[in-house]
Amino acid sequence: MRPVATCSSIRARDRVDLKSQHSPQPRTPEAAPPADPPLGHPSPHPLRSARGGVSPSRDSFLDGLSVTDSPCSSAHCRFPLTGTKVALPASSLPLSTGLVWPRSQLPVPPPAIRVKSDMKLRALFPALVLTVLCPCVFAQSGGLDRAEILGRLTQGYSPSYLGQLVKTRGVSFSPSADFLDRVKLAGGDGILIERLLSATPPPGLSISQNDRPFELLAQCAELIHIGAGEHAENLCRAAIEENPESPWPLMAAIRAMAYSGASEQEHIALLRRALSLDSTLIAAHMALATSDVPSEERDREMQTAAAFAHGQPEDLPAPPAFASYRSDRSPSESQNRAPEAQIDAKAQIESKLHQHPDLAATRLDVAAEYALLDDTDNARNQFQEAIRLEPGNPDLHLALAAFYLSQHDTPPELAEYRDAIRIAPYDNVPRRHLAEALLRDKHPEEAIREWKDFLVLSPQDLAASISLVNLYLAQGEGSCAIAELRRSLKTSSDSFTNESDFVNARLYDLDRLAHLLYENREFGAAAEQYTYLLRFKPDDSTLHYHLGNVLFAEHRCGVASQEYREALRLQPDFPEAHLSLANCLLVTQKTDDAIAEYRRTLALDPDNLESQIKLGEAYAQKGELNAAIDQFQQVLEDDPENVDVLAVLGHAYYLNNDLPSAATALKHALSIKPDFPAAQNELARVYAIGADQAAVHPVP
Repeated sequence: MRPVATCSSIRARDRVDLKSQHSPQPRTPEAAPPADPPLGHPSPHPLRSARGGVSPSRDSFLDGLSVTDSPCSSAHCRFPLTGTKVALPASSLPLSTGLVWPRSQLPVPPPAIRVKSDMKLRALFPALVLTVLCPCVFAQSGGLDRAEILGRLTQGYSPSYLGQLVKTRGVSFSPSADFLDRVKLAGGDGILIERLLSATPPPGLSISQNDRPFELLAQCAELIHIGAGEHAENLCRAAIEENPESPWPLMAAIRAMAYSGASEQEHIALLRRALSLDSTLIAAHMALATSDVPSEERDREMQTAAAFAHGQPEDLPAPPAFASYRSDRSPSESQNRAPEAQIDAKAQIESKLHQHPDLAATRLDVAAEYALLDDTDNARNQFQEAIRLEPGNPDLHLALAAFYLSQHDTPPELAEYRDAIRIAPYDNVPRRHLAEALLRDKHPEEAIREWKDFLVLSPQDLAASISLVNLYLAQGEGSCAIAELRRSLKTSSDSFTNESDFVNARLYDLDRLAHLLYENREFGAAAEQYTYLLRFKPDDSTLHYHLGNVLFAEHRCGVASQEYREALRLQPDFPEAHLSLANCLLVTQKTDDAIAEYRRTLALDPDNLESQIKLGEAYAQKGELNAAIDQFQQVLEDDPENVDVLAVLGHAYYLNNDLPSAATALKHALSIKPDFPAAQNELARVYAIGADQAAVHPVP
């Protein structure tokens, strides 16, 4: 396995050296692509039959939770302030302005924590549950210690919210310069650092309490923050032993385990262990309540969480994200407001700013209100103030970029995407937004460069690789697409100890590589690729069929027929295989067998135009010219302007020595498509053979 390149923005002394981390374990095998292609790009592998559906996106994992006012329900989110469409990848959640960062909302490959719903979905890891709860679910009494601050950052909590907790609860330690530096590297720069600098530890603080180690948890938090969560698991697990008395390393480990697909039972064990250290962790109770635990325990955990939540003081507002950025807000909403309503809205803005001026979520909520009032200057100022409070939060830059997009202001939009990438270089979501903006601005070469740069940092990111492949194909660079697929597959194979597991995990892409090789007329390599897949999937009728197509393209009809027959043995009702077998038989002059296969194809698929035409050609090859003419005329009844059928009909008339009818059919074809060499040549042959030009030019 090749080591992941070190990010250029990582400081040599403080940043975690990703080269020293162990390679992540392979994800749960899936046959479908890990992400949909970028917007505006062709769907991959048009000839491939479906194999079990697309991998769940992060949106699909939210279906089991009861969250109202979801900010986006489709792959195209409308920026709710203006109605402008914002392109969002299917593999990421919509932009959120909540106290919890959306990057903390990650799915887990099955098995996972069960969410109670009518469909009994098994989708989410506990951290996702944590992110949709009110902040009070983590409320604890007493001052914050270093593990809790770093642990909350690993869970994706907004630094300005943590700064508010520092203000209201205080701290139980004396913040050192090294600790403050670690908090910055974990995304906590801004108001949180200011609050920590001014925080006073309680009197009588013991040295042992102040000296509890935090190095490993800090490195874990940093990796998660920069988007390299797949490299964080070992550090997060080690942090448990570093500080065994705190529940927060356990919660951080659960967060990091989302990337590697650890078992649900291990998640549950860590949750129980965290609660044994701090029974007031309501989020852990909620996660257990949605886990695959005995029903009695599930009910007990739900009751415990409800009791704790009911008793918490509401000293902070609930996350406004789902209210501020709903996709159903009309662009004309401000125009429909009465003057009194606008005055009331401005009063509410002032009230919110007065109550919680130092929360980034408040600033974003107010920005949304200003935009609804068509006050874009104040809206932009509030976005910028939110970033001042949390300069290390990449999602705030994405939110401001979406605002600039709504104003059709591309240069600052691109700048905000690049700021988000600078903060979280290993996170593919900002990169995806930037790439799609560059495509929208007609700079595909820059979009390609962005994905190539990202894949240097995260060579195993399948969604990024697929996006790059699709970009190459959209630019007509098939050879580059093939090279990228090969690179991605090689990188993945290095992380698997079992070759069969590798094939199962990357089946879609292995099959797609074979198809692209076929399209690029690299038939030998395509045949080798399909043969390789059939070693592991010998009963896959579609693979046999595709291998047959490659062999047919190489004019190897004998072995191609064997592959088609094997496909039909495995799947007798496979019309495409019957058709391709018939074509092979027709080429090898086995006309009667070909006619039988064409008829079988039409019995399964009566509207198959190619089979209808080829059946006529088979009749003509056998010498049954009247039957061939009748077949072609039947096709023309449904499609009278089909120039290909008119041409073969003309040829059948020519063979049947009906030169006037041949000339008529061929002229008709040329009247529709003047530049049709086959019809031109056939008509010239008809003229050359006709002894009397009048015979082939009947008077109307």
